[in-house]
Amino acid sequence: MYKNIAFGKVRFPRDTLSQEGRNFVKGLLNRNPKHRLGATLDAEELKRHPFFADIDWDILAKKLITPPFKPKLTSATDVSYFDPEFTNALDNSGSLNERAAALARGFATSTPLSPSVQANFQGFTFVDESHLDDQMRGNRYDDEEMGDAHGSHRGQEDDDWDDLGDVATQRGNRMSGIERSGKRDDGKDSHDDQMIGNSQFDD
Repeated sequence: MYKNIAFGKVRFPRDTLSQEGRNFVKGLLNRNPKHRLGATLDAEELKRHPFFADIDWDILAKKLITPPFKPKLTSATDVSYFDPEFTNALDNSGSLNERAAALARGFATSTPLSPSVQANFQGFTFVDESHLDDQMRGNRYDDEEMGDAHGSHRGQEDDDWDDLGDVATQRGNRMSGIERSGKRDDGKDSHDDQMIGNSQFDD
């Protein structure tokens, strides 16, 4: 399947589509998004394609075109145009009902993929979005718990840049290489009077 998606050629059944129709489908399936039909002018480019040459888009928008096929319904609940596989799904004999019953019993009617078929999906990765949400939610809780374990939280981390003065005080303002001499007579650190940031000056 992967090889067909990446490298396979589109093949059309005979006498099912005109040449314009084939070109239209191939244009939509172009693997290069820059060259894909509609990549330049969006929907306007599709409307201008030769496949729609006989369509008057303005009249179509006004719903003034008679549809080429109009189903003939006998009632509002007429399902004669639906495949019986789906209309009989509620019957006990319906194939969908049988499969649902088999799944409810804990096993599926289909067999597991063979190794050769499974190999076609090599390189494909899929993770259910709900699983990703749970994973991200778990990581967030882990981060919060780690923050609490270290005695910090987000608000405190955001305020760290505002506490540089306190950090300097704790380190004794030794960035210049001068060691703190000790305490003054009134019990304060001897360097406190020189800290402009704290606006402490002797009168």
